Amino acid sequence: MMKAPAADRCGRFFMSGTKIPAFLPHSCFQLPFTALFFQLKAIIPALKRETSMKRIAILSVLAATAALSACQSGREIRQVQQPIRMAPTVDGTWADPNGIISTFSAGTFTTRTTDTNQLLASGNYVNVSPTLVEINMTSMVRNTQSKVNCAMVGVTQLNCTTDSGAQFSLSRRG
Repeated sequence: MMKAPAADRCGRFFMSGTKIPAFLPHSCFQLPFTALFFQLKAIIPALKRETSMKRIAILSVLAATAALSACQSGREIRQVQQPIRMAPTVDGTWADPNGIISTFSAGTFTTRTTDTNQLLASGNYVNVSPTLVEINMTSMVRNTQSKVNCAMVGVTQLNCTTDSGAQFSLSRRG
């Protein structure tokens, strides 16, 4: 039966019960073993004078301390946060190929001519999803109400369909 993998403190997996895998980067264990090396360097002359059983006991305690400190490092583990991508918003000024200007602002929709700035239609809009907008508008020219659904196919283009089936596109301006 295969043993379940265990994670080391660096997040890499290895089979539990095995020795520390060779592929671990030095940064995981470098600090504790460097400290152990300097401790041993200072203690070895004193160990030469002690009995062999005391040497083994002291070295075992030092090795256990180093092993435990490798698992209990004071280093802070940081999680990198991905930047939050904002869905493109319909708010702004849009133009159709004929030069009619439509403005979306905080739920309010208007359409004007470019030459005289005459109001052609007004109404409100709702973002049905991050890429779909539903417009309820009143035409000032025909004095009719209609519903228009627009799909944002990019940050600069809206493809729209009226409730009567007519289609048109709007391009974002500045």
